[in-house]
Amino acid sequence: MNLRRLDPAALVYHELRAPLGLVATAAQSMADEVDDDEVRERCRIIVRAAERMLRTAATVAHLGSDAAGAGAFRPGPLVEDVVQMLRGLGVRIDLYVRGAVDVPVAGSAERFEALLHSLVSNALDHGEPGSTITVTLGAAPGGVTVDIANDIALRDTHRGSGLGLLIASALARGLGARLDSSEADDRYVTRITLQPAPPIGSEGYGDSLSTQSG
Repeated sequence: MNLRRLDPAALVYHELRAPLGLVATAAQSMADEVDDDEVRERCRIIVRAAERMLRTAATVAHLGSDAAGAGAFRPGPLVEDVVQMLRGLGVRIDLYVRGAVDVPVAGSAERFEALLHSLVSNALDHGEPGSTITVTLGAAPGGVTVDIANDIALRDTHRGSGLGLLIASALARGLGARLDSSEADDRYVTRITLQPAPPIGSEGYGDSLSTQSG
């Protein structure tokens, strides 16, 4: 096997898959064995988090696949589930809903989930430590917007390479979504604009709507 011909993203996913799988298995085993309800729920949160990380890694590893962006889904339930999971892991994050957002949008639920994780991770890396991230679901003409906002750090100690933005941009393109960012009142906001799903029977519309949750 010629390692030079292998996709680096596929190699990273291969190396992450086993340890994340072990984390999920170990946490599930503990959840099955403990009697304390609070500890059991924390273990289940770890299981869901590890499984989401696996899905995100797999999605990023297959960014070049056009098929990954096909279909339709409702983003609301997925966003709510991700926010609840992050809260369970100790992340300070709030969710707001404005307008009628229970509509199908175009794209892959898995790719959207990976994009949401990428943007929240960026907010955690570059935001003011200890501040609260806000996620806002809003209605757009026929579609849905998702805003991820964080306080701008007084001193940016995270010196990134810009890879997070490149990955987020690629995920958004695969969804056919628009990605915008802005700064106002010491807050940094990234907006995902999800396009409405085509009518049922149109080319590119999935057989079913996904509301995937972990």
